[in-house]
Amino acid sequence: GIEVSSIMAIEEKTLLLETGNPDAESPDVSINVARAPGPQAPTNSFFSATFIVINASIGAGLLSFPYAFLQAGVVPAMFMQFVFVVFITGALLILAYCAERTGAMNYQQVVERCCGTVFGVICQLSVVIYCFGACVTF
Repeated sequence: GIEVSSIMAIEEKTLLLETGNPDAESPDVSINVARAPGPQAPTNSFFSATFIVINASIGAGLLSFPYAFLQAGVVPAMFMQFVFVVFITGALLILAYCAERTGAMNYQQVVERCCGTVFGVICQLSVVIYCFGACVTF
């Protein structure tokens, strides 16, 4: 169980955070440490997980779109957006084709099966560095 001194230390820290005064009277604090038995089921649905990934992919770069449109002009910016959509769609179709042909279940497997083990490791390292950068940035 939890020792009384641990509970008192938690109460003192909580009081200090709430009031800024370590000498104030301690409020009644009850701590429930019981856990539900068994593993916890994931709470995110497929829909919410999809939006989490999209948010991480787009990131804060989306906030720069108005400024980019202002600097380039609406027509050239829309043209560039169309060009990028064509290239991105082509890349995703190629990726899906390669995944289907190789039976790969994720991006790293596609790279490893199409380009070899060395590029598979480079791809995995790139994903780790990207995830670390996303965690540090956000």
